[in-house]
Amino acid sequence: MNVPQACTDLYYLAYPLGFVVSFLTHWALNAAFPAPGLGAVDAEDYYGTFTEHEAVNLGVDPNEGLDGVDAAQTVWRGEGTGEPRITSKV
Repeated sequence: MNVPQACTDLYYLAYPLGFVVSFLTHWALNAAFPAPGLGAVDAEDYYGTFTEHEAVNLGVDPNEGLDGVDAAQTVWRGEGTGEPRITSKV
């Protein structure tokens, strides 16, 4: 069977072209219809993500710990199990 060279070249171009087309489609849709709440920031660092210095630089209140739990009295158990738990040392 004889396939024209242009069709063979187009076949080799399919993967990069598909990647570019899908990227541009994704970008255009997100630019036209941005996700709600995009860029929203909590007023407080609820999960202790940042150090106190980082939180102050970002304008976020530093984490004060969990209600009723002293952060100095907690330990992480079950490391490496995929399910860390907080338990009190008391």
